[in-house]
Amino acid sequence: MKMNQETNKNQGLIRTIKMYQLIILALIIFIIGIYFNFYVMINNGGKMPVKLYDSPYDYESSKHFSFNNNEEVKFWILSDMIPIGYSRLSIGGIYIFCGIIIMVYVNLLNLKFFINKRKCTQDKSS
Repeated sequence: MKMNQETNKNQGLIRTIKMYQLIILALIIFIIGIYFNFYVMINNGGKMPVKLYDSPYDYESSKHFSFNNNEEVKFWILSDMIPIGYSRLSIGGIYIFCGIIIMVYVNLLNLKFFINKRKCTQDKSS
């Protein structure tokens, strides 16, 4: 019985370490995305460049400016250039989104683990 409890504690410790590793990975991915967006904005006068792709819409605002030619902006590869519907997404935005998804996934796994653990303790006490 004592060995079974030690095994359960070790499995819980391993699970906790894996959970924290995933959270750290998610934070690193999130920070890289923020860095990409910040870097391209700083190098383009504090505004995020938006690739138009012959769109009739113009993204001129206090936070964005539009461009058609890649030579018009610095680090165009990090700009908002991936078309998704009527909006544009940057590589940094994808990194930020992936970091958030990993964090939500880890929290849902953690919640599922604690719900199952609570059910097991309630079944044993009954």
